[in-house]
Amino acid sequence: MRYAYPYDQVPQPDGGWSVTFPDVPEAITEGDTEEEVAAMAEDALVSALSFYTDAGRPLPRPSAANGRPVARVPPLVAAKLALHDAMLADGVSNVVLGKRLGLDEKAVRRLRDPLYRSHIGGIETALRSLGRDDEFAAPPAPGRDAGGNAVLVQNPVAGRPDERAVKNRVVDDGGWHGRIMSQVSPLHPANVLATVRCHVFVRLPS
Repeated sequence: MRYAYPYDQVPQPDGGWSVTFPDVPEAITEGDTEEEVAAMAEDALVSALSFYTDAGRPLPRPSAANGRPVARVPPLVAAKLALHDAMLADGVSNVVLGKRLGLDEKAVRRLRDPLYRSHIGGIETALRSLGRDDEFAAPPAPGRDAGGNAVLVQNPVAGRPDERAVKNRVVDDGGWHGRIMSQVSPLHPANVLATVRCHVFVRLPS
């Protein structure tokens, strides 16, 4: 994934870990558990990268992980960063892009702001206006994963182990990256959605 950055986690004398990003020095955080460290690392990364988009500066390029843990920005943020990169590469300002899209400068600034929750359709329209039609491929068909394999859409049999889903479990398959957003009870059949570039069904672990 393009916007995935390795980080260093250092144990602290009083417990927990401190986290720093070699490629993004503005991103610094800490956590008491490995799970918390991973979540805090992602949040710190997104916040730090927003400094670059706010200032209109080129984004730092991630170095090789070399065995270090890696933080990946959420898919919506990745789309915003791709727009930011495209605008800098083409020398297109917020005002110029706004005129192409019929938007004011503030609206375009929000489209490239990682901390502002924009609609993915607006970002894709902006990318297309810059000739970046290939930035985001069409999503897989409903009921199939990124590799075209059949997936569980709804399990009619209650109580089976494969109805469980862990909230925030990362899904990264065939270039698609998402995060399961719902906690599913094993006692109730349910549709489980992973938020990627759109909603895509994913296979649950057995």
